[in-house]
Amino acid sequence: TADVLDAWFDPAPEVLERLRAHLSFLLRSSPPSHAEGFVEAVARFRGVPPESVLPGAGSSSLLFACLPRLLDPARPVAVLDPMYGEYEHIAGALLGCPLLRLSLREESGFEVRFDELAATVRRERPQAVLLVNPNNPTGRCWSRGGALAFVEEAGPETLVVVDETYLEFAGEGLSLEPEAARRPNLIVVKSMSKVYALSGARVGYMVLHPDRAAGLGQWLPPWPVGLLSQAAAIEALRHAGYYLARYEETRVLREELRRALA
Repeated sequence: TADVLDAWFDPAPEVLERLRAHLSFLLRSSPPSHAEGFVEAVARFRGVPPESVLPGAGSSSLLFACLPRLLDPARPVAVLDPMYGEYEHIAGALLGCPLLRLSLREESGFEVRFDELAATVRRERPQAVLLVNPNNPTGRCWSRGGALAFVEEAGPETLVVVDETYLEFAGEGLSLEPEAARRPNLIVVKSMSKVYALSGARVGYMVLHPDRAAGLGQWLPPWPVGLLSQAAAIEALRHAGYYLARYEETRVLREELRRALA
């Protein structure tokens, strides 16, 4: 299914070389207790302050740890339908939050209508809106400006969580990470599984306001990311050019598939 697709390409060659060169040390050594080196690398390469970064063993690990401490089971949560099911599972099935589903229609190409979503927020006042951009499984992507306009429209009392697991495939300059570092009502979830070809390493992070990060961070377990995985992730962040070329190749392959299916 779409939610467990792995990258079709290999990690950057330098990632593999770094792991080969230091494999024994990386396997026998304990990692820093709070993944400090990885956090610093994310902050440097993604342009956010380190105090806004929470590391985890993949985005799902962070969602299961943090969403129960962000959401009140008695208050509604808005989700898209269809959308990556982990959010509905945690908010609805596990926490028991009432779910407001915004249906995406096939006749409109599963487009996310921000006017409809904003109207739902104004009418129902959910405690949170959980979004995936590009949406999974529909693949529809919202512009950075449109996403920010919705965050403004939602208002300070509504938490907006945006999962950007596949965003880099859609283009450069689209991420809301810098905005999440300064907006108390915005959280960006990032996985390094798909866009960096590191699914087996289990590395992810959240970007959020420092005050919220401090509150949530105390509930995260020590040693959240293994040393081998941190080494792979940090090296991957250093080689953006390799991955940009893979994203462009992916867009070419996607268009070839679209034409073939048509």
